[in-house]
Amino acid sequence: MDHPRFVISADEAQSMAKLSGLSVPQLLPTLVKSAQKLARPPTSNYHVAAVGLSSDGRIFIGVNLEFPGVPLHHSVHAEQFLVTNHAFHNSPGLVYIAVSSAPCGHCRQFLQELRGAGDIQILITSEMTQVAQMAQEDVIYKPLLSLLPNPFGPCDLLDQEMPLILENHKNGLCLVENKSLANGFGQDCEKLRFLALEAANASHAPYSHCPSGVALMDANGRFYKGCYMESAAYNPSLGPVQAALVAFIASGGGGYDEIVAAVVVEKEEAVVRQEDTARGKLDWEAGSMTTDISRGNNAVSSLFSVLDREAAKLANALKFISKIKDGYNTYCEDRGAQLSGVSTIPKSNSIAVIKEGKVVEEGSQSDLLQFAAENITIWFNYKVATPTGGNRNKEERCLKFIE
Repeated sequence: MDHPRFVISADEAQSMAKLSGLSVPQLLPTLVKSAQKLARPPTSNYHVAAVGLSSDGRIFIGVNLEFPGVPLHHSVHAEQFLVTNHAFHNSPGLVYIAVSSAPCGHCRQFLQELRGAGDIQILITSEMTQVAQMAQEDVIYKPLLSLLPNPFGPCDLLDQEMPLILENHKNGLCLVENKSLANGFGQDCEKLRFLALEAANASHAPYSHCPSGVALMDANGRFYKGCYMESAAYNPSLGPVQAALVAFIASGGGGYDEIVAAVVVEKEEAVVRQEDTARGKLDWEAGSMTTDISRGNNAVSSLFSVLDREAAKLANALKFISKIKDGYNTYCEDRGAQLSGVSTIPKSNSIAVIKEGKVVEEGSQSDLLQFAAENITIWFNYKVATPTGGNRNKEERCLKFIE
C-alpha cells in the first residue's frame, strides 16, 4: 500500500494477490502493518488496523481514531471504522478480517450487528510468528464465534426480518418545512440537510427507534455523511458524528479543523438524542463553531453548525460571532478581516479594521452587538492585494451575517 487508501477494488485486490502468489484472504495480513500508519491515536499512541474482505471482493481498511480533548468513549475502534467504511461504500457483507491486535470485547460485540457475524473469519496478526508472516504458510483464520462463544446480539432482541448493519434500511423520515434555520448558507445548507436526512434514513437504530444522521462539509466544499449504528449491548453503538468523521478520513480528509459545517437530523421527540453530543464533539474537534437548532413540528430536527474558521480568526471575531442572537443566517463567501456595519450607514463607516490578524481600529463590542440586535447586516471583509489591472470586486473576500 504505497498510498493512504481505505478501499481497494476487487480487480486490484486480485492482481495484488496474484503478484504475491497468494489468495486474497492470505493477502490481507500483509496489508495490516502499513494500514496501522493511517491510525490517529494521539492519546494512547497505540495504532490498530483492521483489513477486511467484502463479499464482493473489495478490500477495506479500518483504523482506530482518538480525539484530543474528548472523553475516551468517543473513540472509534478499528473494527468499527472497518464496518462503517463498508457501509459508506455499500459493501454487501464482511467475510474476512485481519487485525493487528486481538479485538476487544467492545468490538466483538459491535460486530454482532452484522448478519451471520459468528461466521466472519478473523486473523490476529500479532499472534502470527515472524516466519509465518513472511512465508504466509500458516494464515489460519478463526470464526468470530470462537472469540465470543456465547454472544448476545440482534437475535435476542429483534425479529429475523429486521435489517442489520450493511443491509438496506428505510426509516421513512422526512424533514418538516423550516423557515428559520439558523447559520445556514444557501445551496450548501440544503445539500447538507439532504445528506444528513439520507444518512438518518439509512441509520441502524432498531433498539431505540431513534435513527439519526450527520452531514459534514469541509473548507474545500466537499461533503461527507454518517449514520448512527446501534448495538444490542448499547455501549458499543457508534454515533453519527463518528461515522461521518470516518467518511471524512476514508475520503482523504486531513485535519479536523478543515470541517466548517455540519447538519444533524434526528426525530423531533427522540428518546436518544444526538444534538448535544454532536454540538459538543464538533466544537471539540473543529474548534469554536456557531450553532443553532431548528425544530420541526412532528418529524425531524436539524442542527446546523458552521464557521468560516479562517475568516473568524482573521477578523478576531470568534467571541463576537458567538454572541449574535439566534435567528440569523450565516452566508460564507470567502474569508475576511474588515468589519463594517451596513444599512443606512455607508460602507465606509468602518466599525473595526483588522490588519494582519490584529484589530487596528475598533468600535466597542456593544456597538457591534447593537448592529446585530437591530437586524443590520454585519460584514467581515478582507480585501486582498489587487494585481495590476485586476478586478478589485473579484478580489474581495468576506463573511457576512444577514437577517
